[in-house]
Amino acid sequence: MTDIEFQSEAERLMPRLKAAAQRYMSDATSADDVVQDVLMRLWELRDELRLPFDALALTLTRNMCVSALRHKHNTVALEGHDAEDVPSDDSRVELMMRLIGRLKPMQQLVIRLRHISGEEMSDIAEMTGMSEPAVRKCLSRGRIALRKLMLEEMTKL
Repeated sequence: MTDIEFQSEAERLMPRLKAAAQRYMSDATSADDVVQDVLMRLWELRDELRLPFDALALTLTRNMCVSALRHKHNTVALEGHDAEDVPSDDSRVELMMRLIGRLKPMQQLVIRLRHISGEEMSDIAEMTGMSEPAVRKCLSRGRIALRKLMLEEMTKL
């Protein structure tokens, strides 16, 4: 594909790609960034592309939006629910720490690093020698086990 053919096709697709990206992203700037990344990826593949490449471009847009959203750290402040505001002698904190102690050792470590120390997933992966997906899976399984233990404790009361 020639550079002129690629440019013509990219200009034709640009409105559709932006619309697709804006359905996923919360702001126009992020959507524009994703579309720019998609066009760069397509530019790198231009020698192997065949016209029209609408389906590939839209799939790349969707995948890159999902990837960007996964890596974005959305946090919401919960007034009055900070761990620092809870007295250290609070029975809820004591119960939670006791329940964490009943988890598998790696789940304990990952939960403590993530939720008590506030470490990022990439840092936890580096510290433990695990991959990031393995850390996420371990954290998820630990939370599920912790939730189950908490429900058991609540039924005892």
